[in-house]
Amino acid sequence: MAPVVKVNFGDQEREQFYYAGSLPISLGMPVVVDTDRGILVGKVIAKVPYYPVHKLTKPLREIRRPASPADLERAEHLEAREEEARAAVQEAIRQHQLPMELVDVRLSGDLNRCLVRFTAEGRVDFRTVVRELAHRLRMRIDMRQIGARDEASVTGAIGTCGRTLCCKTWLKEFSPISIKMAKEQNLSLNSSKISGACGRLKCCLSYEYTMYQDLRRGLPKVGGHVMTHEGAGIVKQHFVLEESVMAQLEDGRFVRYRAAEVAVRKAEYPDQPAIPPISGACGSGGGCGAKGGGCGSGGGCGSGGGGCGSGGG
Repeated sequence: MAPVVKVNFGDQEREQFYYAGSLPISLGMPVVVDTDRGILVGKVIAKVPYYPVHKLTKPLREIRRPASPADLERAEHLEAREEEARAAVQEAIRQHQLPMELVDVRLSGDLNRCLVRFTAEGRVDFRTVVRELAHRLRMRIDMRQIGARDEASVTGAIGTCGRTLCCKTWLKEFSPISIKMAKEQNLSLNSSKISGACGRLKCCLSYEYTMYQDLRRGLPKVGGHVMTHEGAGIVKQHFVLEESVMAQLEDGRFVRYRAAEVAVRKAEYPDQPAIPPISGACGSGGGCGAKGGGCGSGGGCGSGGGGCGSGGG
């Protein structure tokens, strides 16, 4: 497989991956590539030796060539024109007093199209602004209203994890996020803890959600009756990642058990015997009695392998 590299296009552009082919690519090298905005100049910021090609929905584009001095000059000209276009858009919004917040302005590589992204509380009639900008900039104007999550993916930020936002670096599609995902993972429901830079629920709440669901299916339900080697109990809490539960026994004690150490107690069998003890749980005499549960604090198991001693529970 041809080597894959990550290319950066500036602070407000999502990084993209490209095949390097047989080109002698080095880190920091400016390259000419195809993008959704046409042919642009980007900078190689990383080499990716193990890219998950099998997960691609469409093939990666290839790098056209290393950038020449003429390419770099055109890139500088494009950047200058974008600054001019941004100032013109901002002025038009202010003059017409439109209820919108400008997010960014991007021009196509051939300077024929101008993409204006903005946020607003409701619908905005910007037809007059589009006509004025098209006449002033001499290019096609595309006004696009975006939401809070898209705005964060454009502007970028540092998340509470200390890393650049996922939507800025690699996350290309937003999936529905619900508060149920936080509850399933026993996370704090404090909005400041589970909300991202966009003010919405964090996208990363979905990353481990299905794993938690799968692990929880192997645990007895909270409030369910179980049998342990120490007797009957009621499940009070799950420890999903450790695949264990906290159970309250009949004598009032709270004991933590692995999922394999408990058995669901069926309601139609209230006198269901305790499961066999794990190795070393009772004294040398043998297992605990059938009905008594675990040995009491006052004595060990009988020497004949029968029930608990006189001091036992």
